[in-house]
Amino acid sequence: MANPSGDFFIQATRMQVNDNVDYFQSSKEKALDLFKMAQERLKVPQFMTFGIKLTAFLPVDGGRNAAELLEGSAFSSIKDNLDLLGPGRQGVGMRVILHQDGVHELKIEPFFSDLNQLYIELDVQHPSPFNDLTAVESKMDAAYDYLFREVSGFLETLG
Repeated sequence: MANPSGDFFIQATRMQVNDNVDYFQSSKEKALDLFKMAQERLKVPQFMTFGIKLTAFLPVDGGRNAAELLEGSAFSSIKDNLDLLGPGRQGVGMRVILHQDGVHELKIEPFFSDLNQLYIELDVQHPSPFNDLTAVESKMDAAYDYLFREVSGFLETLG
């Protein structure tokens, strides 16, 4: 199924829902409905892993672009050393891996197509088999909450 606002892929080793999220609750319910329908119709007895990836674009205020914001805050102690890497730097970003309830991979970098925005990506993987899709809803909620609680709080410290 493909449409301009989202799609659903079924491949030999995975099912994937992509959606432009206006309201998380409705996107979550749509994804769960699609997974449930596929599980029933394809008679899937068990899922081997579950992952959720959330991306966001955050406008940067304050007279600096996203590259300047990150270099002047999170990378301020090595800002001058970045020149050692060579000319043409457009910006720097960070990648943080956390082993919590699942494996969280967080990327924060300038959105290189528009330096007036930060690109934030949270990918949470739960590499444990499961049979019941009801266990997935709380993992989706936890990823969303983490993005808007911990990640948002961290971004506020950048200035």
